[in-house]
Amino acid sequence: MTHPIYNNKPLDNITTCRFSVENDILLVDIQNDNQSILEYRLNFHDQKQETLTYILFCATHNFLYNVLPVQDITVAIDNSVLQCGGEYLNKIVTELGSTFINTNQYLQQIDRECIDSSSFNGTFIYNVDDHKLLRDIFEREQMKPRDELIYKNLFSGFDVFRREWREPEGLINPSHLIKLITEHKIKRIISINTIYPEHAHSFFNVWIFSLLKRIGVSWIVIDWDIPALTPTLGVSKAAFNCSSFTRYTIFPSIERDWDQQIGLTNIKYMPTHYTEEQTIQLPKLDNNYKILCAATGYLQQLLHDSILGRILEAFEFVNDDNIFQEFQFWFHVMSYYVAHKYQGGLFQKLILRTMLLNVHFKGIGLLKYEVLDQLNTKRQLLLFGSENWADIYPQYYQGRYLPLDELKQMLATKKYLYLLFNNKFSFPEPNEVVGTAVTFGAPFIDFPATVYTPELEGLKKIGYRSIADLNNKIDNVNTIMEDSDFKNSLKYYAQFMGRSAFLFREGLLTDNPKTNDEFEAICLQHRNIFVQHAEEYIEQNIKRIQAYIERLIRSESFDITQSRYYNRSYVQKIIELKERAKNVK
Repeated sequence: MTHPIYNNKPLDNITTCRFSVENDILLVDIQNDNQSILEYRLNFHDQKQETLTYILFCATHNFLYNVLPVQDITVAIDNSVLQCGGEYLNKIVTELGSTFINTNQYLQQIDRECIDSSSFNGTFIYNVDDHKLLRDIFEREQMKPRDELIYKNLFSGFDVFRREWREPEGLINPSHLIKLITEHKIKRIISINTIYPEHAHSFFNVWIFSLLKRIGVSWIVIDWDIPALTPTLGVSKAAFNCSSFTRYTIFPSIERDWDQQIGLTNIKYMPTHYTEEQTIQLPKLDNNYKILCAATGYLQQLLHDSILGRILEAFEFVNDDNIFQEFQFWFHVMSYYVAHKYQGGLFQKLILRTMLLNVHFKGIGLLKYEVLDQLNTKRQLLLFGSENWADIYPQYYQGRYLPLDELKQMLATKKYLYLLFNNKFSFPEPNEVVGTAVTFGAPFIDFPATVYTPELEGLKKIGYRSIADLNNKIDNVNTIMEDSDFKNSLKYYAQFMGRSAFLFREGLLTDNPKTNDEFEAICLQHRNIFVQHAEEYIEQNIKRIQAYIERLIRSESFDITQSRYYNRSYVQKIIELKERAKNVK
């Protein structure tokens, strides 16, 4: 027995979408003119609701993109979905069925109105949270004589300071979007991340990409965050995989293996946003310079019961005399191992990758504490950022975030050494903070990259490998700034990153953005160096790697009292705060 959620008067061409559960397997059957065009079986147990949503969209994306519109759709959900799958599964398939119906209706409207963008050449920049990259492109391009260029901003709902989600603001409904496209002759839309299509699906039950493909409008998505942070987002890339849309990511070292495994065809890789300035000279600092840090603390994440143990266990793989480089290398090797050598299904691999990535990023957060804990300098340190710094380092914390304009002004005075603790696989794909330091022309030191090509070897001079190395570089930074190898590498770096950023921005405003060949070639050079070292490392450490992976899978805890970092003051403070939080509950 079924209960239709939509059923118009029968017509000659009816597509029937039926959902049912049999032996704990979700069955999806889509028929057109009594011929099955999609049959899909999915074990839906042990999967989060949002993950299951994207898995179903991946399974049905060909239907959404290439079959619709049809004259009519009937969606039927068997009672077994509710009985065997529960409310959460029933809700997902109900929303998916509604998305089929609503998307089909909008596609029919597009066909009735004969909307065709073949003569259009306008650009719509639909920014998210007023991201600087797209705002700068708009401000630069609107001054030029060109086809229509319009700009709107969507507030995603994420409060970066409170780390909380609220209702989005500036969300365009599908009807308004279609009207905007026709009135302004829009040929391409550019946005940050997939915030808008995700919100459009949640609020309007419409698959926006299907509408744009029908009209002939290209969408260029720039992944400024890392989809690998959750397995859900890793899966979602497949749901957005369509030749009409180009998707850029800024971290090929993290994403490339997985993009290939998922079978994506619309992915390109991009540099972070750099100035077009071709020569950058870092000034000599005054003799009494101070140390300036502006960073987010990871205290709340580190209070989680299991993550601290997983990080400290990972630290057992690295040597203290090169901890800042080896820990990053360890993560990339583990991710490489899971992608290419671990015997498991794709989704299980995605889950493992996300777990490793969380250990990596939160481990970098713990290494920030290691830096501040072990500093040995008479120079004053000013620490800006999230308020939880006050719980660990009140003696340094300045009680506020440091706005970007104020940071730039302070660094321009030549009175501050910019101390960073940011992860980076290689300098061509660094953390955005590194790009800020380079474009501001400020003397800075940071964690070293994982790998270097010969042209960039000089940049090792500003990467600290250990605490002893860090303390030495803090007091001798002016000598480093005058080093000829460093200056040659910085000049080369600034020039090719400037060219790459320029070519990327220019390509965004064309119908068919091209791959930046120079940037891609340099990234591949770094990857080839890494793969050689990774294979050697895996061969030498295979049993330890397998043991760590198995403990992740089984959620086994690590006895943190056995860690050589256990007695660090910041580790003890985290343990104390965890106990205090438990007592409050």
